[in-house]
Amino acid sequence: DGEKFSFINYKNIIHFSNGTDDFSWYERANESSAGSVVTADASCPKAKYLMMVANTAYACGILNDKNKLAYTTTLPANLANAVWTGSEYVYDDDSREEITGMGKLPNDAIAVFLANSAYYVDTVPTTTVIRPLDYDGGCVSGRTVFRVGNDMFFLSEDALNSLSQREGTVGTFGGKSLSDNVEPRLDTGSDLT
Repeated sequence: DGEKFSFINYKNIIHFSNGTDDFSWYERANESSAGSVVTADASCPKAKYLMMVANTAYACGILNDKNKLAYTTTLPANLANAVWTGSEYVYDDDSREEITGMGKLPNDAIAVFLANSAYYVDTVPTTTVIRPLDYDGGCVSGRTVFRVGNDMFFLSEDALNSLSQREGTVGTFGGKSLSDNVEPRLDTGSDLT
């Protein structure tokens, strides 16, 4: 922790955090001949991962609270002074795994990944809805989570995986390993460039 940052741009202000240091922000309008000004805000979560979904900021991988998904009110004036009004704990009651990352799904939902499990977080209702995803595994790092169209790709301990919305449904996602399809091609030793 502390060496890699997550960034979000909100209202032309760049906000960033690394999971150990104070949440900080940079606004170009504050530049002067003396240089750039970066402002730290100790009242915001010291989060490893940041994301904007439907005009709400989400943070996870929070220092000293690794199971918490925190969020702001909708459309805060700015994130540096935002009130982080809500939080949800995301884990299997038996394991208390740390959140390892998150990714935005279609319909303003979030996939929250833990080391050995994954959850669907519906951000639209007034009360946040969290339920396990139909995927038997987790994610090694939020830095491996990428969305392409309606599919989300990520690495687990032993495979490259895809999480996609089930055909003809809304809000139901299924995960599957892609490694079985990719591994034979990689094993050939062919030049894949």
